[in-house]
Amino acid sequence: MNVWMTRYPGVRGAAGILGVLLVLSVLGGCGGKSDEVQGKAAEGGAQALLPQRVDTKEVEVDFAPPPERLTPLDEARKTIETYEQQVEAEPDNPETPARLMALANLHKQKLLDFQQAAVYYRQVITQFPDFEQLGLAYIQLSDCYELMEDWRSAQMVYREMTERFPEDSQEYLYAVHMQER
Repeated sequence: MNVWMTRYPGVRGAAGILGVLLVLSVLGGCGGKSDEVQGKAAEGGAQALLPQRVDTKEVEVDFAPPPERLTPLDEARKTIETYEQQVEAEPDNPETPARLMALANLHKQKLLDFQQAAVYYRQVITQFPDFEQLGLAYIQLSDCYELMEDWRSAQMVYREMTERFPEDSQEYLYAVHMQER
């Protein structure tokens, strides 16, 4: 049996479709429907079972294109530009060493520019010797040299670490371990 539907005002969603199917069933003489439904269909025809009036409103929608999304590399470059401007504008700001670490990390991890990352890590080490994350700057600097396969520079950083940090510190133990391999 092919059933086709004309779009009726007010016929929306599953409830509307069920209503149309009910009307088609009643009009088609299918059995099993209650006397009340068949009586309404007989009195007023199919229109008795459908809503008499449905108010509709026209809505104008402006579909603006979505905002342009930056690629992860472009986001990293934009962040790098911002941090570089902040470091240049306020070199004595207490946040400068953290911004330099962030710059180094972005170059190393996002842009894979190990040479520029090493420059920033070295800047943290030389300009901010009391920075709380100094040990991490050394470790990341040595890692950059290893990623560039500059073994001599990496060994030099490990020697610096053993001279700078106490023998019981994690930084010292890390440097000794890396020199022994």
